[in-house]
Amino acid sequence: MPRRAESVFDEVDGVMDWAGEYWPTGKYYVGVDGAAYLGRVTGRPHWGPTRPGDEYLTDRLTRHAIEFIRRNCAKEFFLYLAYNGPHDPWQAKQAHNVKYSHIQPEPKRIYVSMVAAIDEGVGLVLNTLNQLGLDDGKTLIAFISDNGPDFGRRGQAGWEANWPEYIMMGDPGPFSGWKNGFWEGGSRVPFILRWPGQIAAGSVYSQQVMAFDLLPTFVAAANGRLPGGTVSDGVDLLPYVRGSGEIPHQVLFWKGEKQGAARMGDWKYLRGYGSSPATLQPGTHKLFNLKSDITEQRDVSHANGAILQELKSRWRAWCMTLPTSRSGRSPAGDCN
Repeated sequence: MPRRAESVFDEVDGVMDWAGEYWPTGKYYVGVDGAAYLGRVTGRPHWGPTRPGDEYLTDRLTRHAIEFIRRNCAKEFFLYLAYNGPHDPWQAKQAHNVKYSHIQPEPKRIYVSMVAAIDEGVGLVLNTLNQLGLDDGKTLIAFISDNGPDFGRRGQAGWEANWPEYIMMGDPGPFSGWKNGFWEGGSRVPFILRWPGQIAAGSVYSQQVMAFDLLPTFVAAANGRLPGGTVSDGVDLLPYVRGSGEIPHQVLFWKGEKQGAARMGDWKYLRGYGSSPATLQPGTHKLFNLKSDITEQRDVSHANGAILQELKSRWRAWCMTLPTSRSGRSPAGDCN
């Protein structure tokens, strides 16, 4: 079950329940600084600061991360820096508005500027580690996104009348789908491990992995052990990215409400979708071979019935092991 950050971390700062304003209202950031300061997210100003001294939220998170590193540099530490950018509301820095003025329409320029602020923040964190002598094989860094790109659309806080009705803010590349879906464009995300002297710089690992692999990987890097009773589907990735030649996961699973997916090697099983990522159709089953069809355009389930049945059965067996949700909803009704 989810737990509040305060019950897990020794220090907590900038916790967001959902979306937070990137520019402060008075002293506080709506949606960021605790329940007493939750209010209506307006998404304005789009470009700031509009008042001297106002700090962009991404920069504030970076600053607090650097302060934490400096306070704890003489001992082992774990830092979870969870930027909310480039999630809406669509707000960015005026300096980036000038730098990226060639990018149109304006919502796209805001999105690019939000990503640029993250890039700059990561650079400042890396510079700090280097200045403190913590970058030469002493610090394992993981950078990962939580999902694929999403749309900006009318109805979101601050969306202007002269902006497009909706627009893809990121870029899924050759993949189909987007955030909140299980097509490759929604679930295949950047995943970078950096550990000088331990992981070869510039190397690429092409086998399927998942975010839950980070827990056992971090524990192994620190020469620790998972607490007794811990249940984790993840594995320590270090032997694999160092060239063990083995595969960390024979099969991976995903589940939404009536939708789901499984990956087994080059085979990709999708359930609950119609002819496109935008069409939800519970009860349907598709099979793709990603080696020959990375865009997931050709459903080959009819020609590969045995593989389809195997993945359907394995997905259902996994689905039945899921716990009841925090709201009391059982997943069993969605597993058939």
